[in-house]
Amino acid sequence: GIVCLGQGSAYFFLGHLVSQTRYLSEWAAIVLVFAFVYMVVLVTLQNFKARDPLLRLALFALLMAGPTLAAIGAVTPHEPLRLLVVPLCFAAHLLFWVLALKIAWQELTDKTLDFSGEFSFWGKKKDDDEESQRQGDERPEQWNPAPCQETSESAEKRRCAAACNSQAAAGASREEAQRSVSDHWPTDDDEFADKASSTSVYIRQTVRCTVFISGALWFAMFLWAAVVCWVEPLFAMKQEVEVPLVAGPAVDMEVLWPSPLFRPTTIACAGIRVFAADGFRVFELFPTIGSRSALPAEEVPCGLERPIV
Repeated sequence: GIVCLGQGSAYFFLGHLVSQTRYLSEWAAIVLVFAFVYMVVLVTLQNFKARDPLLRLALFALLMAGPTLAAIGAVTPHEPLRLLVVPLCFAAHLLFWVLALKIAWQELTDKTLDFSGEFSFWGKKKDDDEESQRQGDERPEQWNPAPCQETSESAEKRRCAAACNSQAAAGASREEAQRSVSDHWPTDDDEFADKASSTSVYIRQTVRCTVFISGALWFAMFLWAAVVCWVEPLFAMKQEVEVPLVAGPAVDMEVLWPSPLFRPTTIACAGIRVFAADGFRVFELFPTIGSRSALPAEEVPCGLERPIV
Protein backbone atom coordinates (compact mmCIF):
# COMPACT_ATOMS: atom_id res chain seq x y z
CA GLY A 1 0.00 0.00 0.00
CA ILE A 2 2.80 2.45 0.79
CA VAL A 3 4.51 1.59 -2.50
CA CYS A 4 1.35 2.41 -4.47
CA LEU A 5 0.75 5.55 -2.39
CA GLY A 6 4.27 6.88 -2.96
CA GLN A 7 4.25 6.24 -6.69
CA GLY A 8 0.74 7.63 -7.05
CA SER A 9 1.75 10.82 -5.21
CA ALA A 10 4.72 11.29 -7.54
CA TYR A 11 2.53 10.86 -10.62
CA PHE A 12 -0.13 13.19 -9.22
CA PHE A 13 2.31 16.07 -8.64
CA LEU A 14 4.00 15.51 -11.97
CA GLY A 15 0.68 15.43 -13.84
CA HIS A 16 -0.53 18.52 -11.98
CA LEU A 17 2.50 20.54 -13.05
CA VAL A 18 2.30 19.32 -16.64
CA SER A 19 -1.43 20.05 -16.89
CA GLN A 20 -0.76 23.65 -15.83
CA THR A 21 1.68 24.02 -18.76
CA ARG A 22 4.60 24.52 -16.38
CA TYR A 23 7.90 24.05 -18.13
CA LEU A 24 9.86 21.05 -16.83
CA SER A 25 12.96 19.56 -18.36
CA GLU A 26 13.65 15.84 -18.22
CA TRP A 27 16.19 16.34 -15.43
CA ALA A 28 13.85 18.51 -13.32
CA ALA A 29 11.05 15.95 -13.65
CA ILE A 30 13.37 13.12 -12.55
CA VAL A 31 14.50 15.12 -9.50
CA LEU A 32 10.87 15.80 -8.59
CA VAL A 33 9.97 12.13 -8.78
CA PHE A 34 13.09 11.03 -6.88
CA ALA A 35 11.81 12.45 -3.57
CA PHE A 36 8.86 10.05 -3.66
CA VAL A 37 10.82 7.13 -5.11
CA TYR A 38 13.38 7.33 -2.31
CA MET A 39 10.70 6.86 0.35
CA VAL A 40 9.24 3.91 -1.56
CA VAL A 41 12.66 2.27 -1.89
CA LEU A 42 13.25 2.56 1.86
CA VAL A 43 9.91 0.93 2.63
CA THR A 44 10.58 -1.84 0.13
CA LEU A 45 14.05 -2.43 1.56
CA GLN A 46 12.58 -3.06 5.01
CA ASN A 47 9.72 -5.33 3.91
CA PHE A 48 10.93 -7.42 0.97
CA LYS A 49 13.37 -9.93 2.45
CA ALA A 50 14.42 -11.85 -0.65
CA ARG A 51 17.32 -14.23 -0.08
CA ASP A 52 18.75 -13.82 -3.57
CA PRO A 53 20.78 -10.55 -3.82
CA LEU A 54 20.30 -10.39 -7.60
CA LEU A 55 16.54 -10.58 -7.12
CA ARG A 56 16.66 -7.72 -4.62
CA LEU A 57 18.79 -5.63 -6.99
CA ALA A 58 16.37 -6.25 -9.88
CA LEU A 59 13.46 -5.32 -7.61
CA PHE A 60 14.94 -1.96 -6.67
CA ALA A 61 16.00 -1.22 -10.25
CA LEU A 62 12.47 -1.82 -11.54
CA LEU A 63 11.02 0.20 -8.68
CA MET A 64 13.08 3.24 -9.72
CA ALA A 65 12.85 2.66 -13.48
CA GLY A 66 9.06 3.05 -13.67
CA PRO A 67 8.74 6.60 -12.26
CA THR A 68 11.94 7.71 -14.01
CA LEU A 69 10.67 6.64 -17.44
CA ALA A 70 7.29 8.20 -16.68
CA ALA A 71 8.92 11.54 -15.82
CA ILE A 72 10.87 11.53 -19.07
CA GLY A 73 7.83 10.61 -21.15
CA ALA A 74 5.66 13.29 -19.55
CA VAL A 75 7.89 16.27 -20.32
CA THR A 76 10.04 15.33 -23.30
CA PRO A 77 9.38 17.33 -26.50
CA HIS A 78 10.64 14.44 -28.64
CA GLU A 79 7.69 12.39 -29.80
CA PRO A 80 9.66 9.20 -30.71
CA LEU A 81 11.25 9.17 -27.25
CA ARG A 82 7.87 9.59 -25.58
CA LEU A 83 6.36 6.73 -27.59
CA LEU A 84 9.27 4.55 -26.50
CA VAL A 85 9.44 5.25 -22.75
CA VAL A 86 5.72 5.32 -21.88
CA PRO A 87 5.10 1.58 -22.51
CA LEU A 88 8.46 0.77 -20.90
CA CYS A 89 7.27 2.62 -17.78
CA PHE A 90 4.22 0.38 -17.49
CA ALA A 91 6.38 -2.66 -18.26
CA ALA A 92 8.74 -1.78 -15.37
CA HIS A 93 5.80 -1.54 -12.95
CA LEU A 94 4.43 -4.85 -14.24
CA LEU A 95 7.75 -6.66 -13.78
CA PHE A 96 8.11 -5.20 -10.28
CA TRP A 97 4.80 -6.66 -9.16
CA VAL A 98 5.59 -9.98 -10.86
CA LEU A 99 8.79 -10.21 -8.80
CA ALA A 100 6.88 -9.09 -5.70
CA LEU A 101 4.38 -11.89 -6.26
CA LYS A 102 7.21 -14.39 -6.67
CA ILE A 103 8.78 -13.24 -3.39
CA ALA A 104 5.43 -13.30 -1.60
CA TRP A 105 4.76 -16.82 -2.82
CA GLN A 106 8.17 -18.14 -1.77
CA GLU A 107 8.89 -16.23 1.42
CA LEU A 108 5.39 -16.37 2.91
CA THR A 109 5.49 -20.09 3.55
CA ASP A 110 3.02 -22.05 5.64
CA LYS A 111 4.09 -21.56 9.22
CA THR A 112 2.20 -22.42 12.40
CA LEU A 113 2.86 -21.37 15.97
CA ASP A 114 4.25 -24.50 17.58
CA PHE A 115 5.38 -24.24 21.21
CA SER A 116 6.15 -27.93 21.63
CA GLY A 117 9.88 -27.41 20.94
CA GLU A 118 12.74 -26.42 23.21
CA PHE A 119 11.53 -22.89 23.98
CA SER A 120 8.18 -21.69 25.27
CA PHE A 121 6.17 -18.69 24.03
CA TRP A 122 8.16 -16.25 26.19
CA GLY A 123 11.57 -17.48 24.95
CA LYS A 124 12.43 -19.54 28.07
CA LYS A 125 13.52 -23.11 28.01
CA LYS A 126 10.73 -25.45 28.96
CA ASP A 127 13.05 -27.54 31.16
CA ASP A 128 13.74 -24.51 33.35
CA ASP A 129 10.04 -23.68 33.61
CA GLU A 130 9.13 -27.26 34.54
CA GLU A 131 11.97 -27.47 37.11
CA SER A 132 10.93 -24.21 38.78
CA GLN A 133 7.31 -25.36 38.86
CA ARG A 134 8.28 -28.72 40.35
CA GLN A 135 10.38 -27.05 43.03
CA GLY A 136 7.48 -24.79 43.85
CA ASP A 137 5.19 -27.78 44.26
CA GLU A 138 7.66 -29.68 46.47
CA ARG A 139 8.55 -26.86 48.88
CA PRO A 140 6.99 -27.20 52.35
CA GLU A 141 4.22 -24.99 53.44
CA GLN A 142 5.42 -21.80 55.09
CA TRP A 143 2.30 -21.40 57.21
CA ASN A 144 2.95 -21.45 60.89
CA PRO A 145 -0.21 -21.78 62.87
CA ALA A 146 -0.59 -19.84 65.99
CA PRO A 147 0.00 -21.99 69.08
CA CYS A 148 -3.14 -23.19 70.68
CA GLN A 149 -3.62 -22.72 74.35
CA GLU A 150 -3.05 -25.98 76.19
CA THR A 151 -5.79 -26.94 78.53
CA SER A 152 -6.34 -29.97 80.62
CA GLU A 153 -9.47 -30.90 78.80
CA SER A 154 -9.10 -33.10 75.66
CA ALA A 155 -12.26 -31.75 74.01
CA GLU A 156 -10.85 -28.24 73.95
CA LYS A 157 -7.56 -29.54 72.51
CA ARG A 158 -9.41 -31.32 69.73
CA ARG A 159 -11.37 -28.22 68.83
CA CYS A 160 -8.20 -26.13 68.73
CA ALA A 161 -6.40 -28.69 66.53
CA ALA A 162 -9.38 -28.90 64.15
CA ALA A 163 -9.49 -25.11 63.78
CA CYS A 164 -5.75 -24.96 63.13
CA ASN A 165 -5.91 -27.69 60.47
CA SER A 166 -8.85 -25.98 58.76
CA GLN A 167 -6.98 -22.68 58.65
CA ALA A 168 -3.86 -24.38 57.23
CA ALA A 169 -5.86 -26.14 54.54
CA ALA A 170 -7.56 -22.89 53.52
CA GLY A 171 -4.21 -21.10 53.25
CA ALA A 172 -2.70 -23.91 51.16
CA SER A 173 -5.67 -23.94 48.78
CA ARG A 174 -5.42 -20.18 48.28
CA GLU A 175 -1.70 -20.38 47.49
CA GLU A 176 -2.30 -23.23 45.06
CA ALA A 177 -5.08 -21.29 43.29
CA GLN A 178 -2.93 -18.17 43.00
CA ARG A 179 0.01 -20.18 41.67
CA SER A 180 -2.14 -21.94 39.08
CA VAL A 181 -3.63 -18.64 37.87
CA SER A 182 -0.26 -16.91 37.62
CA ASP A 183 1.34 -19.85 35.76
CA HIS A 184 -1.45 -20.03 33.16
CA TRP A 185 -1.31 -17.88 30.01
CA PRO A 186 -3.79 -17.63 27.15
CA THR A 187 -1.04 -18.85 24.82
CA ASP A 188 -0.96 -22.20 26.68
CA ASP A 189 -4.37 -23.14 25.32
CA ASP A 190 -4.76 -25.15 22.14
CA GLU A 191 -7.36 -22.67 20.89
CA PHE A 192 -4.69 -19.94 20.76
CA ALA A 193 -2.46 -21.91 18.40
CA ASP A 194 -5.41 -22.75 16.13
CA LYS A 195 -6.57 -19.13 16.05
CA ALA A 196 -3.07 -17.82 15.35
CA SER A 197 -2.56 -20.36 12.57
CA SER A 198 -5.86 -19.49 10.86
CA THR A 199 -5.09 -15.75 11.11
CA SER A 200 -1.65 -16.29 9.60
CA VAL A 201 -3.14 -18.21 6.67
CA TYR A 202 -5.74 -15.48 6.08
CA ILE A 203 -3.14 -12.67 6.08
CA ARG A 204 -0.86 -14.63 3.78
CA GLN A 205 -3.63 -15.22 1.25
CA THR A 206 -4.69 -11.55 1.42
CA VAL A 207 -1.17 -10.32 0.69
CA ARG A 208 -0.77 -12.68 -2.25
CA CYS A 209 -4.16 -11.70 -3.68
CA THR A 210 -3.40 -7.96 -3.34
CA VAL A 211 -0.04 -8.28 -5.08
CA PHE A 212 -1.64 -10.34 -7.87
CA ILE A 213 -4.37 -7.75 -8.45
CA SER A 214 -1.79 -4.94 -8.59
CA GLY A 215 0.18 -6.85 -11.19
CA ALA A 216 -2.96 -7.52 -13.23
CA LEU A 217 -3.84 -3.80 -13.29
CA TRP A 218 -0.36 -2.84 -14.47
CA PHE A 219 -0.53 -5.57 -17.12
CA ALA A 220 -3.75 -4.06 -18.47
CA MET A 221 -2.16 -0.60 -18.55
CA PHE A 222 0.92 -1.98 -20.32
CA LEU A 223 -1.27 -3.52 -23.03
CA TRP A 224 -3.07 -0.21 -23.54
CA ALA A 225 0.18 1.77 -23.73
CA ALA A 226 1.77 -0.74 -26.11
CA VAL A 227 -1.22 -0.59 -28.46
CA VAL A 228 -1.41 3.23 -28.42
CA CYS A 229 2.33 3.97 -28.62
CA TRP A 230 3.69 1.02 -30.61
CA VAL A 231 0.99 -0.77 -32.60
CA GLU A 232 -1.15 2.13 -33.84
CA PRO A 233 1.79 4.23 -35.13
CA LEU A 234 3.06 1.23 -37.09
CA PHE A 235 -0.32 0.71 -38.74
CA ALA A 236 -0.60 4.44 -39.45
CA MET A 237 2.82 4.49 -41.11
CA LYS A 238 1.93 1.44 -43.17
CA GLN A 239 -1.34 3.03 -44.28
CA GLU A 240 0.44 6.23 -45.27
CA VAL A 241 2.87 4.25 -47.38
CA GLU A 242 0.23 2.13 -49.07
CA VAL A 243 -2.30 4.93 -49.69
CA PRO A 244 -0.48 8.17 -50.52
CA LEU A 245 -2.44 11.35 -50.06
CA VAL A 246 -3.36 13.23 -53.22
CA ALA A 247 -4.02 16.95 -52.90
CA GLY A 248 -7.22 18.21 -54.51
CA PRO A 249 -7.53 21.30 -56.63
CA ALA A 250 -7.13 24.66 -54.94
CA VAL A 251 -10.33 26.54 -54.12
CA ASP A 252 -10.71 30.18 -53.16
CA MET A 253 -12.49 30.63 -49.82
CA GLU A 254 -13.81 33.76 -48.19
CA VAL A 255 -12.57 34.42 -44.64
CA LEU A 256 -13.61 37.10 -42.16
CA TRP A 257 -10.52 38.21 -40.23
CA PRO A 258 -10.97 39.36 -36.62
CA SER A 259 -9.80 42.89 -37.49
CA PRO A 260 -8.43 44.80 -40.50
CA LEU A 261 -5.01 44.93 -38.80
CA PHE A 262 -4.78 41.14 -38.37
CA ARG A 263 -1.91 39.70 -40.43
CA PRO A 264 -1.66 35.88 -40.17
CA THR A 265 1.85 34.41 -40.14
CA THR A 266 1.00 30.69 -39.67
CA ILE A 267 -1.94 28.51 -40.59
CA ALA A 268 -2.86 24.95 -39.59
CA CYS A 269 -5.66 22.53 -40.38
CA ALA A 270 -7.14 19.73 -38.28
CA GLY A 271 -9.79 17.87 -40.24
CA ILE A 272 -12.26 20.50 -41.37
CA ARG A 273 -11.11 23.04 -38.78
CA VAL A 274 -8.73 25.84 -39.77
CA PHE A 275 -6.57 27.88 -37.38
CA ALA A 276 -4.44 30.97 -38.04
CA ALA A 277 -2.03 32.92 -35.83
CA ASP A 278 -0.29 36.28 -36.08
CA GLY A 279 2.57 35.37 -33.75
CA PHE A 280 0.75 36.34 -30.55
CA ARG A 281 -2.84 35.08 -30.83
CA VAL A 282 -4.55 32.04 -32.36
CA PHE A 283 -7.92 32.28 -34.14
CA GLU A 284 -10.21 29.62 -35.55
CA LEU A 285 -11.48 30.52 -39.02
CA PHE A 286 -14.89 29.71 -40.43
CA PRO A 287 -14.53 30.14 -44.21
CA THR A 288 -17.21 29.76 -46.87
CA ILE A 289 -18.22 26.12 -47.28
CA GLY A 290 -20.82 25.36 -49.91
CA SER A 291 -23.86 27.51 -49.37
CA ARG A 292 -22.74 28.62 -45.90
CA SER A 293 -21.28 32.08 -45.80
CA ALA A 294 -18.14 32.94 -43.88
CA LEU A 295 -18.37 33.58 -40.15
CA PRO A 296 -16.20 35.86 -37.99
CA ALA A 297 -13.03 34.29 -36.67
CA GLU A 298 -12.96 33.37 -32.96
CA GLU A 299 -9.91 33.60 -30.73
CA VAL A 300 -8.78 30.29 -29.23
CA PRO A 301 -7.32 30.49 -25.68
CA CYS A 302 -3.93 28.75 -25.66
CA GLY A 303 -2.26 30.14 -22.51
CA LEU A 304 0.93 31.09 -24.36
CA GLU A 305 3.58 33.05 -22.50
CA ARG A 306 5.92 33.59 -25.47
CA PRO A 307 5.52 34.52 -29.14
CA ILE A 308 4.56 31.86 -31.66
CA VAL A 309 7.57 31.03 -33.81
